[in-house]
Amino acid sequence: MIANLHWNLSEILMWHDSLVVKGKEKSLLDDHHCDSHSLHTLLDEIFHSYKMLLDFDKIETYQVCVRMEGQTEERARSPPPAKLSSPTTEALETAILKVYLNSGSCVIVKFAVDTLVKTVVQAVSSQIACGTRVFESLYGIRLAHTLSDDVYWIHGESIVLQVVKKYQALLSIDEWRYELRVRYLPSDLRELYEKDKITFHYFYEQVKNDYLKLKCNVDQELALQLCCIEIRRFFKDLSHIALDKKSNFEYLERDVGLHKFLPAAVITAHKPKALRKLMQSHMKKFVSLSEVDCMFKFLRLVHPVLLYDREIFKCALGGGWSVPIELVIGPDLGISYLTDRATQPTHMASFQQVQSLHTVQSEYESGCKAILQLKISGASEMLSISCPTLAVAESMADLIDGYCRLVHKTQTSFWNKRNDRCASLK
Repeated sequence: MIANLHWNLSEILMWHDSLVVKGKEKSLLDDHHCDSHSLHTLLDEIFHSYKMLLDFDKIETYQVCVRMEGQTEERARSPPPAKLSSPTTEALETAILKVYLNSGSCVIVKFAVDTLVKTVVQAVSSQIACGTRVFESLYGIRLAHTLSDDVYWIHGESIVLQVVKKYQALLSIDEWRYELRVRYLPSDLRELYEKDKITFHYFYEQVKNDYLKLKCNVDQELALQLCCIEIRRFFKDLSHIALDKKSNFEYLERDVGLHKFLPAAVITAHKPKALRKLMQSHMKKFVSLSEVDCMFKFLRLVHPVLLYDREIFKCALGGGWSVPIELVIGPDLGISYLTDRATQPTHMASFQQVQSLHTVQSEYESGCKAILQLKISGASEMLSISCPTLAVAESMADLIDGYCRLVHKTQTSFWNKRNDRCASLK
């Protein structure tokens, strides 16, 4: 029997074919054995908890079908008649945004003409799990092009409808994927875990997924260690001899999937028998670790191959006459840069020193350039950074702005989003 369960939307949507959204009927295949009363109680909880997010007030009916032991049971509900409306299909589609979570499931949000991106971030992040988000400001929306590696970060003060129209005009809407990501990090991940476990777990899953998708070759020894650490975290009651049994390894391979623990290149490079022996030899090292220890050890070991605490941009210092650099931005490094000859980043400014920033498109003798300008406390001149495109300048601006808001503990943006086109400069 199912009773007293708290479901969040991401869990519901992971049951593919589980929920009716915007009046479209889908079926829910229930693998659990439960009686009719408990099932109806669960459906009531789903409807009540997510009525506001999915805007069911604007839907005439919703219907969930459950297949129980070969029989189909249907249940329909209607919102109060006074709140009914019948929007057209076209209007409904233009007002809906799918935001994907780390799990691969998505949250569907209906937005108005003046809805801001930060409102969507708050709505979606609140559905990850029940609990307080002390570090809600760490989340952002990333727009990924599914047919390439192009990604664009959307600033929280942007209007959702304008963003959708802008990128839909460039490419088909089916080629874009809106993702909820943790982009900004505190300098101490232990503090994040202690104060906001939900956000920490979400960030951990994000790092793990990014690691498994790496296209570069990962050292086999490191890959096996990370694999065994994650298996230990995933199976909390795992014994040190669990993988010695062939049946357990086959279950892991067949029913769970090795792709959840190892990059594809490592899996394809070994036969199952050889891979099992390698995993057995490493597994015993980590059986004593707790779930929390596993996560922090994973993050520490994966860092050399996945620099999750910083972002690097190819750009140049200055406007007209500029020096090529790689700008490095992160919680520990602040705003730093690397040159071809340097092995360690050179620090330029901390986020506490940034008073304001804005992006401009300037005309130089060498052509039009996208410039990110920072006003730094104590500096007599603006710090100018030339970027290859305006999109890169805006991504850098969003990242710096997010860290400035984080360290100053404010929701007020430091970014003056004018995107002015300056007069010609020599």
